[in-house]
Amino acid sequence: MEWLRKYLIDAIAAAFLFALLVAVVVPWAIREPVISRDQSSPIGQNALQQYAAQPKKSDPISVAAVFGVRFAPPVSVTAPAPPRDETARWLTFLGYVAGENGTLKYFFKDSRTNEVLSLIPGRENDKGWKLVSIGEKSYVVRKNGTTYTVPR
Repeated sequence: MEWLRKYLIDAIAAAFLFALLVAVVVPWAIREPVISRDQSSPIGQNALQQYAAQPKKSDPISVAAVFGVRFAPPVSVTAPAPPRDETARWLTFLGYVAGENGTLKYFFKDSRTNEVLSLIPGRENDKGWKLVSIGEKSYVVRKNGTTYTVPR
């Protein structure tokens, strides 16, 4: 009885190895799946249009969402406060003059350079200075995007 069990196990192992050898050696025909390339059918045309409409590249957030990764909602960043006007103590208002055509010219002295600035309201002079506004207590001038307040 012992010899029967031994030969039976050997016979099963030999049959398995023979089947494995046949599966490897014998060339098997691989059948291509049948795909209808008929574009006249509404299903085929719709699938082609949907594929063409899909974006080819995905952004990282949408890819992460596929895998279940959730991000915190974007935090709105407040805009920085507009720059405050600097008080220009080094600019001194000298006076104004009415021109021939009625335009007023305002004169300011820059004590840092000892220059006299001639400014017409709303116009930029040749040195980049502009008289922005005239108030009751101060004048507002601008140079290179920086606004200065000149006390009267």
